[in-house]
Order: sequence, then structure tokens, then C-alpha cells
Amino acid sequence: MEGIPTVDSPELVQVKHLTDTYRLLDNTFRGAPAASRQQVRTDFPLFFAANNLRNRRVISQQGQIICHAGFSPLRLKLGNVTLKMAVVVLVATHPDYRRRGCAALCMKSLQQQLQDEDYDLGILWTGVTGFYEPLGWKTAAPPGYYLNPIAAGMPCLNHHLNNTPPFEIQKYSEMDHFHDVMRLQRGQPVRTMRSPADFRQLLSLPGIQAWGIQRKTLEAYVVTGTAVNKYGILEYAGQADAILAGIAKLVQEQWVAPDAPLPVFGTDSKMASLLQAHQIPMTPLVSCKGRGTEMRLILNAQRVNTVVERELFVWGLDWA
Repeated sequence: MEGIPTVDSPELVQVKHLTDTYRLLDNTFRGAPAASRQQVRTDFPLFFAANNLRNRRVISQQGQIICHAGFSPLRLKLGNVTLKMAVVVLVATHPDYRRRGCAALCMKSLQQQLQDEDYDLGILWTGVTGFYEPLGWKTAAPPGYYLNPIAAGMPCLNHHLNNTPPFEIQKYSEMDHFHDVMRLQRGQPVRTMRSPADFRQLLSLPGIQAWGIQRKTLEAYVVTGTAVNKYGILEYAGQADAILAGIAKLVQEQWVAPDAPLPVFGTDSKMASLLQAHQIPMTPLVSCKGRGTEMRLILNAQRVNTVVERELFVWGLDWA
């Protein structure tokens, strides 16, 4: 367009780009520094790790970073199937350069990389589906339900609190709980495959608190969040009745707000059944987050078939 300076092609993020990139992303997703206590750099430590630079793209104009997009590589386990998955995150363009195709160029570059490196699928959450649809992304809804607010489910939660053997709610401690939390998460039929280092990073995210439900052993864990991008009950594993009793205790002791949401993930049919037995009103999940729009890019239709798609979801600590 006449009078509008041309912009550079997408390039891999380099160390020299980091300061300007942090500024662009914080201004886009976290607002002015005085308005938010969070920064994207600490909210997404695995994404911003040095070894993930190759999975990110930027566009610059006269030395200024004006656009960014990237993904985090994950392995998603669904029963006997392991999928190579990319979680696309932090797609942003400076306001002065929007509607010029910059973000689309970054996304096309990333999607070519996904094809070249034999990824099975990509997943993202967005409020602008019209941008991603021409790039091949389709909306999807995972299995499960959404209880919002938790207060609506208290008759069921309190029933399990009052009728379960005594237990202790313990704030997560790496020394006391780390290996048990890994064991419980790895027992889930649908889960991301996390290294011990991944667990440590995710369990120390800003605004995140994990809790252990302890009897003779750790029977369950629950992760709660008060962060801008992670709020409510984010993740849990273990015995369904222990999880419900533990959540009731957290609400009772004011560690979780009654207005917080609780996603009831589709692979946990026992928890859904317990809530439904008390006629607790729940709505179907519209996304793994319970809100917004989930979109998927299927790159290997043989591996990500309709059966796999019906079971696919991402736990809260892995949300972008």
C-alpha cells in the first residue's frame, strides 16, 4: 500500500529480540505494568525457555518488533496413543500494524514447521476465530462439563466432605508431595507427558497453588489459580470423591472463592456422575478452559481420528 512502509518477513526469535518482544506481549496481553501483577515471561516459563526460541517467529519494521507468534511442543497421551502436539500461544501484532497480514505470515511459517517436523496437531484458544479459519483451524469442543460457579455444586461437594473418611488438606510442598503428584497425574488416561523439570516449573507459576488430599497416602491433588490467565480449579487427579471433598474444604476455608469455576473433564466420568447424582446444574464444556473458543489444526488425520478427537483435552497447567 502506498505510503505504508514494508515490513520484514518472519524470522526466528533471537536473543536480541527478547526485550522488545516482552514489551509487545505484555502490552497486548497484560496491559500497562501498573495494571497487572503478571508478566508473560513468568506466566509461560516453558514457552520462553531458551530451547524454544526456534518455535517462535517475529516480524520487525525498521528495527522494531511489531508481531510475534509461537508454540510450545507437547506430547499428549491418550490411552495407548501419544500425539505430538503444538500449543500455539501469544499471537500478537502492534496496534499500528494490524490488518496487514503480519500475524498470518508468522502463523504460516509456524504451520510449515509443524508439517516439516511431523506434528500431529495444533491447538489454541482465541476470541478471533475468523483469523484462524482461513489458515485451516477449526473450532472444537472437548468432552466434559463446566460447573460455574462452584457454589452451585456445594450440595454435592459438602455431601462428600461430610461422608468421607477424615483427611487433611495440605499446601503443596515439593519435598513432601512432588513424587505423589507426578504419580497421580501420570495415572490419568488423558494427559500431557511432563518431565520432572516441567512439573517444577508449572507448579510454581504465579497465582498457582497445588493442594494435597492426604490420608495414609496422598489420595488426590487439586490445583487452584487466581492468575489472569488461570482462574478457578485448573487440574486434579486421584479419587473423585476425595477431589470433591477436598474442593469443598478449600471453599469452606476460603482458599477457593465460591464464584470460581470447576471444569469437569470428560475422562473423569466418575466425578460427573457424582455431581449429576445430586442434580448439580452443569453446562457442556465449550473448550478445555470452559470459556472462549478452542481451535485445532489436524495435521495427521490418521492419528488424530474422530475417536481421538472426542477424547482430546488439555489440563489447566498446560493452558496457553
